[in-house]
Amino acid sequence: MGGAMPDYRVHLIHMRSIPDPELEKMGSDLKYVLGLMKRTGSKKKYVEYIQKNREYFSRIPKSAVDVIDACTNIKNIREHLQFQDAQITRSGEEEADMCYALDAIIRDAEKKGKRQGARQGVKQGIDRTNRLIQLLLADGRQDDLLKSTTDTLFQQKLFREYHI
Repeated sequence: MGGAMPDYRVHLIHMRSIPDPELEKMGSDLKYVLGLMKRTGSKKKYVEYIQKNREYFSRIPKSAVDVIDACTNIKNIREHLQFQDAQITRSGEEEADMCYALDAIIRDAEKKGKRQGARQGVKQGIDRTNRLIQLLLADGRQDDLLKSTTDTLFQQKLFREYHI
């Protein structure tokens, strides 16, 4: 099988080790694609990079998006992109606003976090109240239990009393 495959030299690029000054010398989309890929280990860093290069990323060509999507772990980026028709773009190919997509991802994540926090808070409140009910019943304090259902200040006093 030795003669069936040509012996080509392969060059590998470790993108994270390319210094920024070297990236800046590049005059193509590759500069921005590698610059972003270099920072995908940290969400904060890649968000800062996109915002710093907003002019490019607000009109990023589809071919660059394809490479970024295939080579990074930026979740949900493609579902938030809206491509413009190639006839009206500066590059002659479809373009999208990655900055808008990133903002949408962040907004979605914040909404999800708020919903999860609210659910967790409700559960903690229910657990705390149930624990108070158990302790009051165990101590034979049914009257205090009944009063705590209509008097929140009294209920708070009971929480403190029982260290809940």
